[in-house]
Amino acid sequence: MNSECILTDIEWNAASEMTDARSMSIYLVETDATEFVSSSMWTNEIKGATLVYQSPDNWSSTAGANRITLTEPFVYSGTKNLKVLVHVSASTRLSKSTECFYTVSSGNKHQKWSLVYSGAPTSSGTLDRNRPDIKFYYSTACGVNPPVADFNPMQTSVFEGDTVTFADRSTGPAVRYNWTFDGGNPTTSTLANPEVIYMKAGTYPVNLQVTNTEGTNTKTLQQAITVSARKPVTQFQSSSDGFIKHTDSGQFLPLSGGQVQFEHHSLYYPETISWTFGGINTTSKEDNPAVNYPEGRNKYSVSLVAANSAGQHELSYQDYIQVGGTADIWNVRPGETPDQTHSVGAYVANAVGATYSKVAERFAAPAKGKITKVQVYTQNVTQSGQGYMTLAVYSNKNGLPDQPISPELKIEGGDNRINPNGYTTVTFEEAVSVSDTFHIVAGTSSASYVTFTVPAVADRKNPLLNTTSSFRRFSGLWVDLGEQNVSTSLNIVPEFTYENPTGLNPIPEAGNSLKVYPNPAAPGHAFQVTSGLDETMLQNSQIHIYTLDGRLVHRQKVTGKQTEVYLSQPGTYILRLNQEKGMVIVR
Repeated sequence: MNSECILTDIEWNAASEMTDARSMSIYLVETDATEFVSSSMWTNEIKGATLVYQSPDNWSSTAGANRITLTEPFVYSGTKNLKVLVHVSASTRLSKSTECFYTVSSGNKHQKWSLVYSGAPTSSGTLDRNRPDIKFYYSTACGVNPPVADFNPMQTSVFEGDTVTFADRSTGPAVRYNWTFDGGNPTTSTLANPEVIYMKAGTYPVNLQVTNTEGTNTKTLQQAITVSARKPVTQFQSSSDGFIKHTDSGQFLPLSGGQVQFEHHSLYYPETISWTFGGINTTSKEDNPAVNYPEGRNKYSVSLVAANSAGQHELSYQDYIQVGGTADIWNVRPGETPDQTHSVGAYVANAVGATYSKVAERFAAPAKGKITKVQVYTQNVTQSGQGYMTLAVYSNKNGLPDQPISPELKIEGGDNRINPNGYTTVTFEEAVSVSDTFHIVAGTSSASYVTFTVPAVADRKNPLLNTTSSFRRFSGLWVDLGEQNVSTSLNIVPEFTYENPTGLNPIPEAGNSLKVYPNPAAPGHAFQVTSGLDETMLQNSQIHIYTLDGRLVHRQKVTGKQTEVYLSQPGTYILRLNQEKGMVIVR
């Protein structure tokens, strides 16, 4: 209110009926404060307040709305906040409290004191954020005017992604607000001073409708906000049937290669997308291309350029795609970070008096390989006595850890061998062979004096990702770490090495079926590869050339019984002919 008013009645919404005899006093006082800064004495808060209602001694209330007329109408200036003080007293202990419904607010809007049967409370109050459900009524002498809508955007020219604050300047006063923001987020609001994000370039109108008891008024600014384009921020992710690399969330494929699905998530509305896939001489203008990577140990770069009228931005990763070899892997997906402080993201492994003794992370191996070491991110470590941390690789049964397939390694608690806030690394004396899904299981000894937590990605909040890769040992059983199919992953990182593929179908006398001339050949000069196979067997065949450590350096289609090949780098190489029906010649 912007003019003086006379408050005549007060109403509150009681939670239940009050049947005890009691006396109630209500005081009002104007204040500049918007909340209680700290708990205080009743005698301090009531200073300067006016007694506006004094009930009879046998006063009681009913469930629901209770409206009473003030015994002393209160003249309210309309320019400050109101503080309401209610004092209930009785000669005997009350069987029910004076209950009132609340709404939760920001800040400490409420303070309450312990009951004193007679006289004022003598102790400090208790603060909380509940705002009692209280309503005032005023006389027509208040002089409320019809509202006049007015507002002021604190910024009128912004960039994509910026936030604009709108300040209400309406008079009347306004009681209800209805904003409309074309092109903004949110598109509507009922707040007096809302904040709005504009994500796309353009010029946008803003509309405000205000209402009070005397009517409604509207104001529209047709060109209120001008949003300029912002240079894109390039972002992309990838997925495959392989592992996720720990270093850059790229893909780690088996030696046989495979397909990788790319997705761009660039910000600020790029108009063009340009992919470059290094090592395979492939480009794409698609938003989400699928790319096939050939067999043979190698690493490949990926680059994406996003552009619009404001400029362009490039994001590049060297060795983003790895085929074969060794890499650290985890289940944390691109763009995610294990939340080390979220209550869902920290799980204790403790065998003595705790909820569970082990945690496990599941990995689906696309091909045979070996695990040489494991990193477990450990936090909140407590250690004493002879307790130790344990770690082992387990087989999989029905999606859960089954039996250990490695020795259970012990990490003593002393000398900070368990990292108090970082990766604890465990190395196996002999690499652990796996050929299918496996689990990394971390825990503590049965007589442990060691506890620790392992951070995890919190609930992904995505119904399409409602399966978890993380588990906990609870009452002798393995159960989902997050329960009820909450999708989460622990910060556990094994080192995995793909084995060379076996079971190839060799051609009889294969060693005599390939000849190289001249051998050795001069670097940068051609040499001839001759096959003794019939030309019908060479149709759609390819020659692959590898380094001795298995890295693919050259491939080309066979042109007949004799194929000319160029290699620029000197060295000793393995020559392989891949025949269409799966037969292989190696020289």
